Amino acid sequence: MVPALGVTEPGAIAFCVAKAKSYTKGRLVHINVAMNSGMYKNAFTCGIPNSSEVGKLFAAALGYIAGDAERGLESLAAVTPEDNEAAQRLIDEGRVTVELSGITSRISIEASIETTEGKAVVTIRDTHTNVSKIVVNGEIILETDAERAAESAETETEVHRDGFVF
Repeated sequence: MVPALGVTEPGAIAFCVAKAKSYTKGRLVHINVAMNSGMYKNAFTCGIPNSSEVGKLFAAALGYIAGDAERGLESLAAVTPEDNEAAQRLIDEGRVTVELSGITSRISIEASIETTEGKAVVTIRDTHTNVSKIVVNGEIILETDAERAAESAETETEVHRDGFVF
């Protein structure tokens, strides 16, 4: 168990984005967060600490604007009304997107931040704060054995839908 502020799914999204931001410099171009179906569904209408907003898109934007990765699932503890306004501007400008990465109950979040000076991608897997991979400007900074195994397994996974295998 780890301390959390609010519901764990938006907190994990904000944490992952804040962690990716910590490896970037320059002006933001775009944030994309891809997550498993359980995370995607569970964060859909969850309230966000220190905000009147809900959901994964706003959690990602706030993670970039005000998230403190050192605080884990409490990364949004210091959010201000001005931070909420700045996060909304990012969303309105189309700089933040979220997507479903796959249909599975296995926790997976990948935050990708592109700036004018580079790109950082942070992957969380299995628990809400387990950073399993960090890639900065194409260079792998961290990759756990579990992440390598998960990536291998994903390439072999079959998707079943309506009786068909894809």
